[in-house]
Amino acid sequence: MIGCLEDRAFLTKRNGTAVPRDMLEAFSASKARHLHIGELATLQELPELLEIAKAAGMTVSLDCSWDQNCLLNGDVQDLIAQVDLFLPNEMEAEHLGYLKDPANCPTLTVVKKGKAGATAITPDGEITVAADPVPVVDTTGAGDAFNAGFLSSWLRGADIETCLHDGNKCGAAAVMRVGGAP
Repeated sequence: MIGCLEDRAFLTKRNGTAVPRDMLEAFSASKARHLHIGELATLQELPELLEIAKAAGMTVSLDCSWDQNCLLNGDVQDLIAQVDLFLPNEMEAEHLGYLKDPANCPTLTVVKKGKAGATAITPDGEITVAADPVPVVDTTGAGDAFNAGFLSSWLRGADIETCLHDGNKCGAAAVMRVGGAP
């Protein structure tokens, strides 16, 4: 049934490493200027990605992709502190304690709040941009679409408010159709 979903569940099964080890060498020679890591589990599995990216002069962003085992891991805060931009959803940010005490955010953190928009937690304070109301068909992929919109603007040097607006716009486009592709 397709409709406005308040919650959803994903079943996933990892069949090996997130990134084959032989790809690390190719990655280190990349001319890319930014690395987006789509799940905390990948970073925990291959923390050397940070060192390789930073040595190549790249900025790094990280999505959480809820995995309670990853969030409970003792090294998670240290890993998050090494990225330039962290993009958790509201539940993940709350679980990490960032909503109770935003001063605990180790880096620029953008909290995705679904239909309520998004909040950037910066050293200078918080910036919230509300989302425009849209008809919701399927929320699958909304966070990834938000990330794409935000990152596209952020990498062009836009101000945080513009980045939040563009992220919200892409997230909204994703929820108006099945499958999350804006």
